[in-house]
Amino acid sequence: MAKTRGTPASDGHEADWLDVALARAAGAAPVSGNRIRLLRDGPENFPAWLEAIASARHYVYFETYIFRGDRTGEQFAEALSARAREGVQVRVVFDWAGSFATPSRIWRTMREAGVQVRSFNPFDWSSPLGWVHRDHRKTVSVDGRVAFVSGLCVGDAWAGDPAKGIPPWRDTGVLIEGPAVADVEQAFARVWATMGTPLPEGERRPRKEMDAVGDTRLRVISDEPGTAGLLRLDQFIASAARQSLWITDAYFAGTPPYVQALRAASLDGVVVRLLAPGSSALPALQPFSRAGFRALLESGIRVFEWK
Repeated sequence: MAKTRGTPASDGHEADWLDVALARAAGAAPVSGNRIRLLRDGPENFPAWLEAIASARHYVYFETYIFRGDRTGEQFAEALSARAREGVQVRVVFDWAGSFATPSRIWRTMREAGVQVRSFNPFDWSSPLGWVHRDHRKTVSVDGRVAFVSGLCVGDAWAGDPAKGIPPWRDTGVLIEGPAVADVEQAFARVWATMGTPLPEGERRPRKEMDAVGDTRLRVISDEPGTAGLLRLDQFIASAARQSLWITDAYFAGTPPYVQALRAASLDGVVVRLLAPGSSALPALQPFSRAGFRALLESGIRVFEWK
């Protein structure tokens, strides 16, 4: 077994070679003492987010790629505004490109209520290609007590409309309670600081005040624009898998290193499955995704499309 003198774990556990490799690939140390709950689609995620926001007493950090001006967007704008009117520090980050079509009244409503709203990387003529760096993260955190990490943006498409028989877009979220909430908030703080004055010293609840609430040990991988932590981690996990590897990917792009890692795992006897959407919010990407399926199928990987 490989030995290491470093201890990338932040939770007191002795670090083995796998801990070291994961920490280096993902840039994130494991954190113990958490409780998590899997939330499926908007009908499970959105009510949990709104409940957490309504319970806020000190601060709410909200980060998203798309914040639409439809019924769901207005619902969240009002929920965030209501807490700001009560004196809660509410901070919102949205991506300029992802929310380009959002009506200005959404931001005006929140700002007039006292919500601090920042736009990530708006177009700048002095750097015409700089706009390609986007913030696709979707997180909510409240009072250092609870956090949500998900693939859901804010809009009716993710909520669905049962009355009209319209299902929600398929997406997954995770509710986190425990010391790992500090890592979600730290990720928000770093992005917030790139757009202006950093968060005030002492606003966030420190990790040392977050008690263990469960037995889940996890890593918060706060990938950021211009970094490749998740890409490195995907390749590492594909290389390290021993029995099974199940992947859900909304925008599968079969880069050669990633496809090679998946094929090698499958040819080595690992059960590899990929779930991709049958239709995409980015139609131009779908032909490229499907073009990459052949190499996977030829190595025994099963590919499914969500209809």
